[in-house]
Formats: sequence, C-alpha cells, structure tokens
Amino acid sequence: MKQIIIAATILLSSMIAKAEDVANVESGYTPPTVIYYYNNSDRAVWVTVYNAIGRIGDYGCLQPGGYVNFTGYVPSFGYGVRAEVKENRDCGGRTIADMMETKKMNGWIGIEAFINKSDDGNYWMSVTNGGI
Repeated sequence: MKQIIIAATILLSSMIAKAEDVANVESGYTPPTVIYYYNNSDRAVWVTVYNAIGRIGDYGCLQPGGYVNFTGYVPSFGYGVRAEVKENRDCGGRTIADMMETKKMNGWIGIEAFINKSDDGNYWMSVTNGGI
C-alpha cells in the first residue's frame, strides 16, 4: 500500500510539473530539463543519473576534459548524480573514486556535476542546481 501511495504521489507531482512546463512554454519560457556532467579530471569517469525512485535514467563513459548533457528530466524532482573515476580510458578497470550526490532540480537551472582532481591527488565532485 505504501508503494502505491508513493507511486501516486510521484505521478501526481509529475503531472503538476508538466502542467507548469506547458504554461511556461506558452509564455515563451522553457525550463531546462538537463543534467550536465563536466570531467575536469585526468581520468575517464563513468557517470550515472538516478531518478527519484532510484532507477538508472542515463549513463555513459566521460573522457578527461569532456562533458555530456542528459535531457528529459522533470524539474522539481530530486536526481542522484554519480561519478566513478576509473582506472582505464574505456571506463574499465578498478574504480579509483566513487562519488554520489542527490540534488533537486528546479525550474530555473538544471543540475551540473563537475568532477575534479585536487593538487594532492584526491578526486571530488561539485554538484549545483541553482542554489536549492
């Protein structure tokens, strides 16, 4: 029963968000529904987007200095962004660093995840979403 209530809440929230999107498009504003990843590190990174119920929405291998945009996400939901720094250029081999953060996407700006390497050799991820 609890799962049905959760699913109904997610569905209703999605419908409300879509209705707001239609109103925004009619007024000339289209809210971004994009999750951006930027790899500022020296290694390949396997990136994954998780939706509000923990299922994988998008994924891919991101080369050093590269970026990728995943589209089709609904503002007002929380999304998990995960980055796994990998040993090999093809995103194979062992995982050197595994980072994940959940952010709520708002109607003004999408989610941006920056994968970085500090001077002391540690990898870290900075995730922004317009200040929410």
